[in-house]
Amino acid sequence: MVQNRHAESRVVHTLETLSGTWSDLIPAAPLYVCGWLLILGGCILRAAIGVSGVTSVTHDLFCFLDGGWRVLQGQAPYKDFLVDFGSFVPMMTALGLRLAGGHAEGLGVGQAIFGLVIGVWSWVITQRRLRPLLRVLFCVDVVFVAIAPYILGDPPNKTAPSGIYNRYGTALMALVMVEAMWARDAETGRETGRETRRSRFFGGFSTGCAVALALFVKVTYFFGAGFLVVALIPCLRQTKQRWAGLAAGAAATVLPFWINMGGTFTPMFKVLMQLAAAKQIAINWCTLSTLTGFVAPLACFALLAAALRWRDGAPAEACVMMVALAAVIEAGMFFQLTNDPSCAFPLGPPLAILLLQFLISPGASPGVSRGGRDTPPNHGAERGTSIRPQIVLLVASWACLITIASIAEDGISLFCGLLNQRWNEQVPGTSFHATALSSVVSLETDYVARINDGIDLLRAHLRPGDTVCSLDYSNPFEYALGLAPFLGGTSAGFRYGYDFTDTSRPSPEYVMGGARVVMMPEMFTDRTLVWSIPRIYGGYVHAHFHLQARSQYWRMYRHN
Repeated sequence: MVQNRHAESRVVHTLETLSGTWSDLIPAAPLYVCGWLLILGGCILRAAIGVSGVTSVTHDLFCFLDGGWRVLQGQAPYKDFLVDFGSFVPMMTALGLRLAGGHAEGLGVGQAIFGLVIGVWSWVITQRRLRPLLRVLFCVDVVFVAIAPYILGDPPNKTAPSGIYNRYGTALMALVMVEAMWARDAETGRETGRETRRSRFFGGFSTGCAVALALFVKVTYFFGAGFLVVALIPCLRQTKQRWAGLAAGAAATVLPFWINMGGTFTPMFKVLMQLAAAKQIAINWCTLSTLTGFVAPLACFALLAAALRWRDGAPAEACVMMVALAAVIEAGMFFQLTNDPSCAFPLGPPLAILLLQFLISPGASPGVSRGGRDTPPNHGAERGTSIRPQIVLLVASWACLITIASIAEDGISLFCGLLNQRWNEQVPGTSFHATALSSVVSLETDYVARINDGIDLLRAHLRPGDTVCSLDYSNPFEYALGLAPFLGGTSAGFRYGYDFTDTSRPSPEYVMGGARVVMMPEMFTDRTLVWSIPRIYGGYVHAHFHLQARSQYWRMYRHN
């Protein structure tokens, strides 16, 4: 009996020790090396995949390529053409296209560049905020979320050139969350007062940049980021240095976009108002699946972690954890409802990591926690006696596992992109009849055939100086044929009930008034266009254009 009690005591002691030191079992140096190898490897893979492993929603590809092509030709989003997902994505695509010599794989190059930038950004902002293991998991997850080549919520093998703006927005939200929930070690008194003020300023500067950039990624993320900044105020000691940094970061980010639009945001506001009036939001089965499959388990985890902190003698931190949980859930569900609902909650893993940091001994000087809130002396010293170590390890394991699962899922999509590339090349009819699209290989052969048919029809009838409008979901022809874009028109996905309605829509003069040729599909890509395009824009086409040629999939109209 005595031996059994001694053995049990040793096991309990081991668990107690492990529950307090599990995050530091692996030295920081090898963790950091592995983390950056994953980040760099993922970005290289994303650039290598380009757009050659497409298996679904190929039509979204031309929303990005047309926008990037227009930017390369000197046009400014909102000012010279309509976009519904912000001006940042076309600009990043334009950068990728330039680096790729104008070829379509530039889309992947642009996304890889953003992934590398967001990796460095997250690495800097998490320095001395998160413990090494949590820091690596957080940064790798943010980067992989930004670069994965598939739609959030879809299976990772279903690679697609779509939803890039949602991935960029999610990464920016994670950066806002980490700065708004955790202060640097400056809060523990390890730095001088001047260094502390500087670190608070640059923390706010980071958040200001992220919030402002979200406005130009997609306006819904801007509203969500602003909400998080306000809702997470109880999580962090607020200082004038932080808010000054936030204002400075926002101003520094907004200025280049303001200059690009000619010193005014009026065109952008007009487009956003029109899109807001046209947007139809409805709760569907994806919303319910997200609540039950992702939000509910996350809430249970957060409640358990908060209960552990409460029992550990830190009720203030437990309340802060609940505030963070409520804020992120509200923001995440807002994104889910407004950004083409899918069964996913990508803010879950970064939130789990940030909450898990509360269960790690603060390592602060007595009386002060890492978050900057007053706590009782010897706060972390009695963890082993007040919290069951088995529960601590269980909670920590769950948070780490869902983050690793998220990283693995995104990583699988990168490898699937490479495999799909080789598979697609062996299938007849997967390539396009245009030099600029030579690297695009899509398994959606019906769509490829329709675009090739339109390219061939245009080549047979184009005249010097012709500009082309496509009254379909997207316009693939300007970029594919290297044509100069006209002022006006849209490079966004054109869908009824999402981008336009009968009462809220861009005028026919704006959509096609600057075009010499209008391409009308015999079979629309999006089912909402079958009856809406002919009814809303058909009259203008017949009044100002005449039918010049016709093919299996397209009707070509030339301006009178």
